[in-house]
Amino acid sequence: MEILSCDKCGKEWEREIRRGKKPKYCVSCEQAARQPLPPRLCLVCGVEYIPTQTRQKYCIGRGCKQKATYRRGIKAQYYCNYCHEPFNPKVSDRTDYCGRECSYNWLHKRKDERAALKRIQDNWKPNKPSPEVECEICGKVVPRKVWGKKQRLCGSRECRMEHGRRYTRTKYPYVPLPPKEIACVICNVKATYQGKGSGHRKYCDGCAREVASRAHKLQTRKRNLRLKTVRREPYTPLQIYKRDKWVCGICDKPINPKLKHPHLHSKTIDHVIPLSKGGADAPDNLQPAHLICNSYKCDNVVSSCG
Repeated sequence: MEILSCDKCGKEWEREIRRGKKPKYCVSCEQAARQPLPPRLCLVCGVEYIPTQTRQKYCIGRGCKQKATYRRGIKAQYYCNYCHEPFNPKVSDRTDYCGRECSYNWLHKRKDERAALKRIQDNWKPNKPSPEVECEICGKVVPRKVWGKKQRLCGSRECRMEHGRRYTRTKYPYVPLPPKEIACVICNVKATYQGKGSGHRKYCDGCAREVASRAHKLQTRKRNLRLKTVRREPYTPLQIYKRDKWVCGICDKPINPKLKHPHLHSKTIDHVIPLSKGGADAPDNLQPAHLICNSYKCDNVVSSCG
């Protein structure tokens, strides 16, 4: 126990030891110092009363506060999740069901639904796909080869290539390049070009043809000068191909005679010792070769292809 004294009247009293602030005045002095609030009218019954708190709105003892709480609930109606009837909740956090009976009925309903769903899942068996598949490209019906995945094609090379082309077109659609104005380096004529390679262009159409023609003539002149200084014998390409049985002299693989230039594996004639290094233009210095093998070899004596 602790002894406290009033600062106003000096009265002493005892109380149990508590935490917090100690009171400065006794109960009688505190009630005398407190000013009474003016009378008010109850908002429900209209009776005049003296409030004990500053925010009091209803009188005490007639149940006006409970009636006011119920009336406030009438303004915001809710619908029950089970019977779908409107109701006024008695507590602000119970707005799902109108009563305990609907709440229990809803729980039992959900329990039955889950049990039925579990029975369906336990008895479920995967449906086997049909043993035949229709190709998306050619429409041909073929027996199924893949069971775990969705088969869309018949498996032929043409359908697979067409499917890849369609996929590429959809994923990477063609976007045309914007037109670009270019001034020719030779004649200074300005022209607008659009398409692939327009950004690196230096010449107009006429000057480009002239430059290409000059380069071709220069290359031909160089080759003719080399041929004049080396030994030459008459021959035809078909004689060289038949002599070596259509086998590439660089990679030792067969050459397909049906392939034409610019196919990478088309037929060409290769000089074993290049003309630039003094090799003869004669059948004993010639061999058939693939276009790509001949390009890789360039002007080397020993093949760099493989």
